This record gives sequence, C-alpha cells and structure tokens, in this order.
Amino acid sequence: MNQAIFVKWLEHFAASVPSSVIRSLLVIYDRCASHYSKRIVEKAIEMKIILLLLPPNSTHILQPLDVSVFTPFKTSLRRSMDRLMIDEDLSSLTKKQAISLASSAWQNGVLAKPDNVISGFVSTGLWPISAPKMRARRELYADGGVKNGSVPSNPVWLTVRQELRTEVLFLPKPSTKCKGKRKTVNMLDRIMTQEQLQQIE
Repeated sequence: MNQAIFVKWLEHFAASVPSSVIRSLLVIYDRCASHYSKRIVEKAIEMKIILLLLPPNSTHILQPLDVSVFTPFKTSLRRSMDRLMIDEDLSSLTKKQAISLASSAWQNGVLAKPDNVISGFVSTGLWPISAPKMRARRELYADGGVKNGSVPSNPVWLTVRQELRTEVLFLPKPSTKCKGKRKTVNMLDRIMTQEQLQQIE
C-alpha cells in the first residue's frame, strides 16, 4: 500500500459509514510510513476522521486484526491449500488458484465469524477502552517480544551465541613467525611438468 491508495481507502471508509453515525470517526492503525503523511492527515481532517497510530512494534499486542482475525484466516487458508494440493497432487499453485483459496478463506475465516473482529477490540482493550487490558497484553510479551514463560530460563541459543562469540569468532593473535617469501611463476598459458617446476626453485 502507498499513500495514494491509503487516501482512497480513507475516502472509501468515510463513504461506507452511514451518515447516521455521528462524526468524528476513529481509525486505529500501525505506523507504516505509507499510512502517515501530511496529505493523509489533511484528508482525514477534511473527512472528520481521527487517526490513532499504535506504538511501534506493537501490532501483535494491540492490533485487533493481528490478535483475533488473521489467525482464523491463515488457518482456513492453510487447510484449504493443503487439501487442494494433496487432492490434486500439486507442488505449486497458480495465481488464480491462490486468489480463489484466499477469497474462500476470507469468507470462511473472517466474514463468517464477525464476533472475532469484536473480540479483537475487546481483548486488546481498544474498545471499550481498557488500560488494564492493554497493560495485561503488554505484559504477555514483556520478555523480548515473546509470550512470558515461552522461553526457557537458559535457552540453548543464548549458550550457542556466547560460544560463538568467545570461541568461533575469536581471532588468533598475529603470528610473530617470519614467513618465507613465495616465488611467483608466470606460466604464459603453459602446462609445466613437476621436473620443470623443480628447476624453477
């Protein structure tokens, strides 16, 4: 998505909300560079849309789509793709097949389950607004972006990383040994026998 497409999306969004809904409208979204510019802000003000940007690197915690919508969509897509590839003995998909599968997965995984969208807003604490729920979700991922308790107290990768730093990536001290000079031989595109090479030395 680029800025021009995002402006068109804002226009579509504003037009799709019934006029009976009291303005201003609120759009909560990530900080992708193509989603935020002077032009976008001006257009949002013109259409009475309030833009609320989520904190950086927090979509897995606070974005309702990431929290409760994309997982059922991806699960449905994966199942239908696996089924098609096994039934038809395929190793790859055409664009037409991929689009058909994605459309079907969207119907089955998202549109057929509107409660997932609502639960995404509720569980993230975005609506109704709930600071305790937001803090609780943040705490789930306080340990470096992964759920607490999902990383062992002494993970193997940390041990391996330390070993790499101290043993594998450790550079040896420069040698104090005097090295003999090597001779360079210009072969002039010739093949030399071992006897000829020994005569050069």
